Amino acid sequence: METLYLVAGLLILVILGVIYYYTTTISSLNNSAIAASASAVAAQQQALSAQKIALDAEYNANMLKAIADQKQTDEIARQKALAAQQTASDAAHAANVASIIATNKQQCAADTSKSLAEAAAKCASDTAIAVYNARAEQLAIDQQNAAKLAQTAIDAAVAAQQQIAAADKANAVAQAIKDTENTALLVQQQALATQAAEYAGKLQAAVSAAITAQKITDYAIISSRPSKFLMQNVGANNMCLTFPANGGQPTYAACDMTGSTSGQVFMYDLPTNSFKNMSGNCIDDGGVTNTGNAQFKTGGCYQMPNLNKNQTFQVYPDSGNIRSTYKNMCLDSNYGKTLWYWGCDANNNNQKWNMLPLV
Repeated sequence: METLYLVAGLLILVILGVIYYYTTTISSLNNSAIAASASAVAAQQQALSAQKIALDAEYNANMLKAIADQKQTDEIARQKALAAQQTASDAAHAANVASIIATNKQQCAADTSKSLAEAAAKCASDTAIAVYNARAEQLAIDQQNAAKLAQTAIDAAVAAQQQIAAADKANAVAQAIKDTENTALLVQQQALATQAAEYAGKLQAAVSAAITAQKITDYAIISSRPSKFLMQNVGANNMCLTFPANGGQPTYAACDMTGSTSGQVFMYDLPTNSFKNMSGNCIDDGGVTNTGNAQFKTGGCYQMPNLNKNQTFQVYPDSGNIRSTYKNMCLDSNYGKTLWYWGCDANNNNQKWNMLPLV
């Protein structure tokens, strides 16, 4: 029995040893698992930190790229602005050159007209003098021939002893001389009249050509920016269109060629075909689409490429008309009472506008 108890005790000890071994091993494995889990969590946190650093680096890189792209865009914009500035400068230079050329053409036209008039006058004077001298010489010769005929007739009458017949012949000769003188004088007067008519025709042609050249020159001057001019209307007793300072409807006043009346001074803008005043505003029809309805004013100018049909006008220097480009109506002064639209008529004085350039 004692042996049995001893074996049982040993068996129990072995079982307890095995239980202790497995308990210790499992505890060690649990500790290892916990440590591995903690290591995994730490590794995960490191991975997240690394990911955040990568995202921050990517964000910074994108920001740097955006800044670089913006700098490049700004540089391109700056280059375009410089190019646009140079283009504007070139255009202004070309306009100044055109203004100088137009001024030279105006002076040349005036000098040419003066020379033509002086040459025509001298030609007429020389021709009249030459015709007069020629007619005077012919008259003297005719008078001499008539005197010879009279002497012959007198001699014949004396020789024939026919005093009455001789007297009659003398009277006839005297009448013939008088008729000859009258005929010579009439021919001379007709020649002078013909010459004067020819001279008047040439002078009128020269004056017409000078006026036409002056109109073209004046239009070239006012069309060259930034030339200033007044808008004179024939139907308004040759007074000038005047806009009040407060921007209300226009009136007509005596033309101030000194340019001191700012409401009368305009410039013609070729790109937009608009009339611009010294305040930088443009003549605007207020949206009128039919004749009458005076609603004209001055307002802010539209810039290219946004054209305003209410501010677009075309000048016709031959007739003096100013036509609305899109509405097919003309500016009319209504005898100096207002400014409105009316059907275009080249013979209507209310639609005859003279652009008076200012020095």
